[in-house]
Amino acid sequence: MYSIAQIREDSKQLRELSERIGETFRTRDRGPEQRARWEAACSDFHNRFDKLYYPGGDVELAKVRAGDVGGIESAILFLTADPWHFRSGYIKEYLWRVVTRCPLSTADKERQSAALSYLERQIGREFWYMCRAMTRIGSGKFWAKVAQTAETATPFVAKRASYLLAFSHGIHEGAKVQKQVYRDVLREKYG
Repeated sequence: MYSIAQIREDSKQLRELSERIGETFRTRDRGPEQRARWEAACSDFHNRFDKLYYPGGDVELAKVRAGDVGGIESAILFLTADPWHFRSGYIKEYLWRVVTRCPLSTADKERQSAALSYLERQIGREFWYMCRAMTRIGSGKFWAKVAQTAETATPFVAKRASYLLAFSHGIHEGAKVQKQVYRDVLREKYG
């Protein structure tokens, strides 16, 4: 069984392999030796990617879609660990979409710390997938915690909590807030 620490360590290794590709890419056209180093870096990355990108690789990810209890456990663990590496954001989006269709135990529903951790960092694409998922699986305790965070946290955390809290009233209400956030970002960026 994987642990949060192991998922984060695998993510770190994957980032290092990816960085090695970037470093050798710049010099690959300077000679056969540099080309061979770049090809070796690419080969290492691709050979280890399936083992490192998700606990158990594609086999375990397929179990999530099938609703397997072990697969759901690994998905919740991955979301809680919140690794950052090549394609991890897409995997998180996928997991937030699929986990709402899987039968979750009471213990799984209570482990909503993965969703709350999104309030502590900058909004990424998977933030909105998490919000939509919590519309379906968020408990009363969860929404009370989000409301409390919206009132008492630092301004940036409180703002993200208010975005999530809009989803407590349904996906359509949350989507309105999401559109407004995008409009505000565009207005701020492009004047």
